[in-house]
Amino acid sequence: ERISQIMENWPAAKMLTNRELDVLQNLLENKKRKDIAEELHVTEHTIKKHTANIFSKMNVASRAELLAKAEQETSIL
Repeated sequence: ERISQIMENWPAAKMLTNRELDVLQNLLENKKRKDIAEELHVTEHTIKKHTANIFSKMNVASRAELLAKAEQETSIL
């Protein structure tokens, strides 16, 4: 439930493409790159690229930083 709240209420997520949003949701659910790739029917390399784009747009360097930023920016809403 918390993940869906983040996805709906995080203003920064608005700058992501639809596919990046799919990847973001899976990252926030702490899924492995391989599992995300299988679920979205793409290669792991594609997921790695989407992840790098998300990190760049969100100005973070890791999944932990991404989650912390998401929690911080949505908890004030």
